[in-house]
Amino acid sequence: MRSMRPSTPRFLATLTLASVLLALLCACGVIPSPFERPPPPTPVAPPPPPQTSIAFPTIPGLPTGFPSGLPTSLPTTIPGLPSGLPTSLPSPGASLVSTAPPPDYATLAPAPRGSTDANGAMTMAFLRTEVTSVIDEVRAHLPADHRARVEHVPFHIVDDTTEPNAAAGCAPGNGAPMIMITAPMLTICAATSEAHAYDELAHTSTYEAYATSIMDMIRRGGVRGLPPGTTSGPLATDPRKLARQRQLFDEQVAFILGHEMAHHYRGHTGCAPGGSASSAQAEDLERSLSQAAPPLEQPFEIEADMWGITSVLEAGHERAAGPWSDEGALLSLDTFRHLGEMSTDDLPLVFLSTHPPSMVRAPIVEQVARSWTPGRAPLPEPTVDSQGISIDLGGGAPIHIPIP
Repeated sequence: MRSMRPSTPRFLATLTLASVLLALLCACGVIPSPFERPPPPTPVAPPPPPQTSIAFPTIPGLPTGFPSGLPTSLPTTIPGLPSGLPTSLPSPGASLVSTAPPPDYATLAPAPRGSTDANGAMTMAFLRTEVTSVIDEVRAHLPADHRARVEHVPFHIVDDTTEPNAAAGCAPGNGAPMIMITAPMLTICAATSEAHAYDELAHTSTYEAYATSIMDMIRRGGVRGLPPGTTSGPLATDPRKLARQRQLFDEQVAFILGHEMAHHYRGHTGCAPGGSASSAQAEDLERSLSQAAPPLEQPFEIEADMWGITSVLEAGHERAAGPWSDEGALLSLDTFRHLGEMSTDDLPLVFLSTHPPSMVRAPIVEQVARSWTPGRAPLPEPTVDSQGISIDLGGGAPIHIPIP
């Protein structure tokens, strides 16, 4: 009987062939080698920590848009200033109104007789004469070379019913320089000044309620002051409140118009020298601004803010009654913040689309005010672009605050 056990040579040959085949399959990667250690797992990097930044909207008119964010902490300080550049920007939605206590009411100039109505609101007739007096006062305290460039530039109040605006521009046609402010802007400055003055005495939130209602009024076709009865009781006509609201109004329009004059005497507008723009041309300019916003020049606006608040302080520090501070400027910027937060694509406001956001402007205004001394020019003009903010102090490389 034949045995079924394979012979030894044949068995070895079969085993050798299987080993070679197995080696080939491992070498080609068809099957893993039983002798190879598995590779260690690839380490997964942890996600980077989120950057805390303040997001700004894209502003029409700037080719690259406004920077998409700015750091909440600005680590660079400016030599020569008591506290350097502001170390942080306000949080989105945070109030920009000054937290300083109100001044001694006894130091304020009393409201002129007939300047307010029975509810304690300043009348439009008074606002028109007051704003003209304020711009004349600011103009008179400019440095001689700056004053010479704007002393004959006409100032006009435009009776637009809806658009709050102020501008320095060139008259259509002859290119003559002019400065204008609209009646709705005067109304807003007067109402916010009154509301804030009332809040200081009554410990209410009248200003916040009014500031958040302005955009709705614009949508409905007209800006109005505080609704009758908003400031009620004896405090509505209290002499302290009337004097304080006038001071805040003066500070607001002094900053706004000081800013606009700076555009002319710092050479931002390029208007034709000489000539005089009429009120009709001022209305034409205001209409043209409403239809198409001019090209945005962020550094010019920051520089105008610096000179504007400097003009307020220069003109106001020697006043016998009611010295001016940066409170009015910050009140205006906070009002603009409210409008910016509530504006929409279908209802843009010209002055919001041509200026940096208030949360950028306010710290710079505060810093210039803190470092100001009589007769001193403001800080050098910052350059704002899509990469960040740069300030050239001379004598070295500019300070640069990058965009994260």
